[in-house]
Amino acid sequence: MVNKVGRGKIVTNTRRKLLNQERMGIKILFVSPTIILLMIMAVWPFFYAISISLTNLNITLPAHQTRFIGLANYKQLFLDERAWNAFKNTGLLIVLVLGIEAGLGLILSYVIYGSFGNSTVILALLLFPILIPKVTAGLLWRLIYHPTIGLANYFLGILGLPRALWIFDRKQALFSIIIADVWQWLPFMIIIGMSGLLTVPTELFDAADVDGASEFRKFRHIVLPLILPIYLIGLLFRMIDALRTFDVVRILTRGGPGTATETVDIYAYLEGLSKGGNIGYASAMALVMLALTILFAIVIVNRLQPVELKGGEIKG
Repeated sequence: MVNKVGRGKIVTNTRRKLLNQERMGIKILFVSPTIILLMIMAVWPFFYAISISLTNLNITLPAHQTRFIGLANYKQLFLDERAWNAFKNTGLLIVLVLGIEAGLGLILSYVIYGSFGNSTVILALLLFPILIPKVTAGLLWRLIYHPTIGLANYFLGILGLPRALWIFDRKQALFSIIIADVWQWLPFMIIIGMSGLLTVPTELFDAADVDGASEFRKFRHIVLPLILPIYLIGLLFRMIDALRTFDVVRILTRGGPGTATETVDIYAYLEGLSKGGNIGYASAMALVMLALTILFAIVIVNRLQPVELKGGEIKG
């Protein structure tokens, strides 16, 4: 009797394993088209770009002159002063844009949510700048920054301030691009902040009001710890998108005046396609930028740790 029971368990476990394997095979079968498409659209171009970066491929030269040069493009990149300037401009742009948008977005989301709640009208107004294509936004701001007929100088005149050259001045051009970017993408961070506020239990605010906590203390000790993980995820997506500033920079300044606003993607475009034709060097530049992006993304992801509210009363 015992042997029969043991054999029955073995047969049942064997059938269960076979059934699980069959189900796993069906799942893989359904997922395989997506995996194959992903390999074609993402993975293969990535490794192809790596292979190109190790050659002297130039679209202005005959194909038979293309040869393997190892890490020569990367060595040239680190010795290229114009490339260093492009990385500096990109870093400065990203730091200022993310700093302004993250700081203002966090504060404004708290203020707007406290004043209007989860209002669909407010959300619709916030979505408006985000929905505008980057090219259209760039053309719009190019008109705004026009020295003669632009709205920017018009309002400066109303305030009694001198006219500015904006994108036509080396010292003001990068700042002008930052204003345009903040105008379009600050609402994104506000929406992320408001989404995080929806997850905060109202009981915590009620308890804080009973303890007589000020708005600053409620924001510091309740709101900030609880919405920080969600906000950092939004900041991560915003950072990845901010690194792709080609559209707005290309339309507003084309990297000028001179190289004052030349970012990595603009320089790679000029070096690889527009003027130089040096695809190998441009690929190396893009891959270095990709590596830096992944590094910063890892730093942000490592901050996404569970947070706990500190015990004790919150007093104003």
